[in-house]
Amino acid sequence: MCLFDLVSSCTSCPFRTDLRNNLERRQVQRLQSGLSYGTFTCVETTIPDPHYAAEVVDGPNARHCAGALILLTKMGTQSISMRIAENLGTFQSGILDMAAPVYDSWQEMIDAATIAIAESPEEIAPVDSRGTLALKVWLVIGSLIVVLLFSRIAWELVPII
Repeated sequence: MCLFDLVSSCTSCPFRTDLRNNLERRQVQRLQSGLSYGTFTCVETTIPDPHYAAEVVDGPNARHCAGALILLTKMGTQSISMRIAENLGTFQSGILDMAAPVYDSWQEMIDAATIAIAESPEEIAPVDSRGTLALKVWLVIGSLIVVLLFSRIAWELVPII
């Protein structure tokens, strides 16, 4: 589970405009799709996956990527996880460093990814479908846990008639 306490993008953040974007267009589109209902862990708080050498997983001090939060806030939108965290009091969009060099839109990030591909396609890592599938499975499991938790809380708050 990611904490929402980072306020500025890290030095390895894929959402930064001042760093080379080594993502493929489809990877950015997957980020966009995944962030609408999930989270994106700051790359500096991940650890190597013990089962798949090319993958990473949340580390013991996992934090939500501030760059992703800033991008979504700049666009005037929030992911479901941002809304839940805000309602639980664990996230405040007002503390984000909005002056950080982060893309203003998904299209700007996609355009930068397209440029990176045109400049040097050999440097771009292939997308691993196992990681994408694992992310979707964990998002579904996490969503079910949240729904069950809130259902239980709501059930306890409803007076018995």
